[in-house]
Amino acid sequence: MLPAFTQVKHWQRNEHLEHSLKFSFPQEHKYAADEATLLLPPYSGRPTRNCRGLPDNHRLRPQSWDLSRKMLVSLAAAISVFSVFFLWAICKASHSKEQQSGALRRRLAASKRKADEEELSLIADQCAALEAEMGVVRPLPETLSDMHPRRKIAKLASMLREAAAAHEQVAAMAVSLEEASSTTPSPETTVMALAKNAAGSQSTYRFEDGGDLPSQIDPLMSSAEADASEEYLAALEPFGWVRISPSTSSELEDQESDTSPSSLADEQQDGEPSTSASVTQQYPEARAVGAWDIADHPFARVPVLEPNVRLREIRTEGFFSRLWTNVSVWNHFLIIRSLFAKATLNQEDVNILMRTLEKLIDDVWIQFLNKARRTQPALAAAALGQAFLAFDYIVSAIQLFGDAMQLPLWWEKFISVFPTDYSVDCLSSNHRERVVFNTYISKRLLDVLNIYKTGTRPNVEEVVELKRLLFCFPHSPKPFRDSHYDPWREDDKNFMKYGH
Repeated sequence: MLPAFTQVKHWQRNEHLEHSLKFSFPQEHKYAADEATLLLPPYSGRPTRNCRGLPDNHRLRPQSWDLSRKMLVSLAAAISVFSVFFLWAICKASHSKEQQSGALRRRLAASKRKADEEELSLIADQCAALEAEMGVVRPLPETLSDMHPRRKIAKLASMLREAAAAHEQVAAMAVSLEEASSTTPSPETTVMALAKNAAGSQSTYRFEDGGDLPSQIDPLMSSAEADASEEYLAALEPFGWVRISPSTSSELEDQESDTSPSSLADEQQDGEPSTSASVTQQYPEARAVGAWDIADHPFARVPVLEPNVRLREIRTEGFFSRLWTNVSVWNHFLIIRSLFAKATLNQEDVNILMRTLEKLIDDVWIQFLNKARRTQPALAAAALGQAFLAFDYIVSAIQLFGDAMQLPLWWEKFISVFPTDYSVDCLSSNHRERVVFNTYISKRLLDVLNIYKTGTRPNVEEVVELKRLLFCFPHSPKPFRDSHYDPWREDDKNFMKYGH
């Protein structure tokens, strides 16, 4: 170990050497001098220092590197915050879309699982979009939240009135069923009771079986159970089915003197009213206004063409090319009825009639293309009644326009979608008046459709009587009891009163 003064001497010598080396380099090689100074081996037992007097283990980092690092940290934080905000916005938008005001959840089945409900709701939305593309646009029902407060009150009051009326009707039906169960009338007794209510019927019936049963009945009574499903309640009434057939025209003439449709409304029992009030209105007696020519009845009358009217041929290019339509043929029926109500047709009337016939032929063909055969009396009477009206107007136009209708181009294909080789029968245990009526009219409609399919029209009496059965009775098929067919009922009333 060296003495203290020796160490001090060595230290001064070393410091002098470092100072000499530091200033021996030019100014442009300042960093090189520092580097050379730092490479000198330090003296043992003494910490080395750089040119600034700082320890070697304390290195200064460049300022640009610190700034870059701060920018990277800030950028990463900003990206994280933006990602979280973006995901939150997507979730909120999806949730608000499902819960938006007035939105209706669509359901296809009574499933209680949430996953199934979501999937089925999506399927229902897609189906609704497809319906909109095809033209089937059903307006969404107005919810109570969208209504004015006064409308809400009126809506609730209407619902309460309907509920009260339904309750009273159910109670009345229960009482009537209880009374009916106490007495078990035979089919003959039922028919006799119906005959008393048929004093003014325009439709007559002759029983094929039954011996002493009356030759004329009108199987109509009150419409208390008008909208009930008679086919499904038939098992509650174990009475037989009585076969009936239309009476001949001679029987109609013999019995017309003591029959009148005016008593039909008077004999109705209390119950559910028909859809249209005119169905149950009293009709004037025919004998009070004299005998009219039945050929002039609006149900059967066909106008004539004015002189110098030019007929164009029917355009068949667009026939039978579509497979679906949402057009109601009732619009076509109404136009043709108004034209046939005229005594003569001018050129404009003929053009309108021809265009309407083209639409009617195509639309009614599409509607019956894939329609199954209706064998239940109520459904069969409604479907066959629509076909009957269409055929009557089309065949009448064929008689009016002749060769301009070009039957060879479309007639066979048109009639192929109207099968008539089946029967409509009533259950042997069902004797309900509405079922009897619908079964009877369905059989007659099948018979006249076979005549129409030959391109000819049945006799005028048959046409008028069938249209009266469709339009003018409480037990008429439900679609024809609607107020849409009030113009036809007015035609019959005016003819009964004024003869035109």
